[in-house]
Amino acid sequence: MKGPTRRPNRSSVWTRNPYRCTPATNPNITGYQWLTAQATNGNLVDNALNGTTNFIVSPVPAYPIVTNPPVGSGKCFHLAHGDPVPQLLQFKEHLFPTNTTTVSFKSLLGYASTDEIARVQISINGGTSWQDIYTQTGNGSAESIFMTHTLSLSGYAGKETLLRFNYDFPFSFGSYYAQIDPHYGWCIENIVVTNTQQLVHFATNSTSSTNFTFTPMQTGNYVLQARGVIFNEFPLDSGTVKQVTAIVGPPVITLSAPIISGSQVKINFTLASGLASTFHLLQVNQLGGTWATNASAVLTTNIPGSSYQFTTTNGLVTRFYRVQTP
Repeated sequence: MKGPTRRPNRSSVWTRNPYRCTPATNPNITGYQWLTAQATNGNLVDNALNGTTNFIVSPVPAYPIVTNPPVGSGKCFHLAHGDPVPQLLQFKEHLFPTNTTTVSFKSLLGYASTDEIARVQISINGGTSWQDIYTQTGNGSAESIFMTHTLSLSGYAGKETLLRFNYDFPFSFGSYYAQIDPHYGWCIENIVVTNTQQLVHFATNSTSSTNFTFTPMQTGNYVLQARGVIFNEFPLDSGTVKQVTAIVGPPVITLSAPIISGSQVKINFTLASGLASTFHLLQVNQLGGTWATNASAVLTTNIPGSSYQFTTTNGLVTRFYRVQTP
């Protein structure tokens, strides 16, 4: 299915902004799920000095995954097969690559059998499946120096992307090195991700139709994505991502009907969207006439930043009022 549509690609903060997606063709569609997330800087430099702060390690190994490298100084990540299962080091960040996004790292594959494979992998479906973007198979010997590798993520531009290092043992049988010394297995250091954003503050909303109302609570860049749901339970693949910039729109003021109480007129109004700190009460005796500022009107605040009231004197003739800012 196609992604959300609306033009222009801007939304106003604190405002209900309407979007819709192209209907899915599956006849069993019963509704839609909408994913929203904020896009922020995702550039990263990790030299292993902060431990596994930026990563999810699975399974948790019995050996230290951050250690001294077999050559050189500093620290490195070390993936080994103390147990004959894939050892994973996955970024916590949900990347949102551009056409110029790259990930680079220094790699040293120590003693590894031909059944042990160092992989860098990408997922664009939330981790359901993974694609190799780098592989190196062991050959029974060990590299003596770290080699720098730079991988382009341009093929994943505009997609929610997960990234991981996988020291794989893909077979239920085969040979492997069970030693956990850094001279065995895969050592990784100086990981750098550039020219990318990451997605944060995820939210999922369900709708019964293709329509969705997006209400950003702060300015910035966001992404929206929709997918159909069949039988009220099973979501389909997500559509394309729509990028949206939330801005502070022009103030929108909504007036309630004037309340006449003796010699006073009370005009309640709300700031429906946008920002404003100064208000003026304008009045005119006949529509089509020239609006004049009522300088004697008294402004009070009902709810700061939201609801206000002007109080003025009731005249002997019909009057029309409006509120203006600034």
